[in-house]
Amino acid sequence: VLCARDHVLDGPVAVILPDDLILGAPCIGEMVEAYDRGHMVATMTVAPEDVSKYGVLAVTGHDGRITHAHGMVEKPAASEAPSRKAVIGRYVLDADIFDALETQAPGAGGEIQLTDAIAKRAQERPISGFSFSGTRFDCGSKSGMLEATLHLAEQDPELADVLYAYAGAHTRTQSAA
Repeated sequence: VLCARDHVLDGPVAVILPDDLILGAPCIGEMVEAYDRGHMVATMTVAPEDVSKYGVLAVTGHDGRITHAHGMVEKPAASEAPSRKAVIGRYVLDADIFDALETQAPGAGGEIQLTDAIAKRAQERPISGFSFSGTRFDCGSKSGMLEATLHLAEQDPELADVLYAYAGAHTRTQSAA
């Protein structure tokens, strides 16, 4: 994200992480319409056992599809998670995020985490979570990529025929397994 600094004007910037595929209403479009100021992140509620896979909002309140937060924690243990509102790879950020990223120390996984930089600015810039209306696939995992591929194939009449023919030819019955 920091590499884009020289190509961005002073206004808000949209960030789309490629490992999250969101189908349905354009998530960034919905976020831009709802954006007021500060930093806005796409969110979804996850199961307690899954919070350690995501950045999680420290929630202060809700207003329709908007969640207000005073901070974020990157990949917390389930027992330390401030909520179950997980941050998904869509952001509308104030341009000052670049200053925060420049001075951000590596976090989870030894990488500079965008969520850590957003959290660092939480005292100066409000953080809003946006509950998007689409269907999300985690294409950063093999199983998520497979789910997305199968879902999209099923939606295409030509590919659906191939998918069902393949599945029928390769389905094992309980007695054969």
